[in-house]
Amino acid sequence: MIYDKEPKECTYKEIKKFKELVCSGGEVNSSSLASLVDKAYRLIFIDENDKIIGVAGIKKPNKSYIKKISEKAGIQISDDMKELGWIYILPEYQGKGLGNKLMKYIYKNILNDIECYATTKETNDAMKNLLKKYSFKVSGKKYSSENGDYNLELYIKL
Repeated sequence: MIYDKEPKECTYKEIKKFKELVCSGGEVNSSSLASLVDKAYRLIFIDENDKIIGVAGIKKPNKSYIKKISEKAGIQISDDMKELGWIYILPEYQGKGLGNKLMKYIYKNILNDIECYATTKETNDAMKNLLKKYSFKVSGKKYSSENGDYNLELYIKL
């Protein structure tokens, strides 16, 4: 089952598991994650038999962060745009179509009337294909990540 909530509607257990899964993906600064999760637009969960096995979030990024991404990618991003991110599925559940189900849920239930962007590693073909499938288009130029030795690509929902 896939469901979403505002952070203030989530239980302590849901927030704890959300943060744990996002951090296990290794691409997020864990020290700032708590405050970012609390101010997110929506948190999305994949639940199987009362076990949270995957998550995603629709973030409300700070204007300074949007400005930084805009400058790095060389393209203007609107200050009120949301960011799709924190997508993580436990390894033992990967490769079973859950990423597609998650994106389909997000696209149909959350993104239908909001402007949104996402970033992903330039080498993450699975995520890039999902973003393209759900009306995101690569925009701007690739840029270096602050969280590791890799490049990111910016995708904007059409």
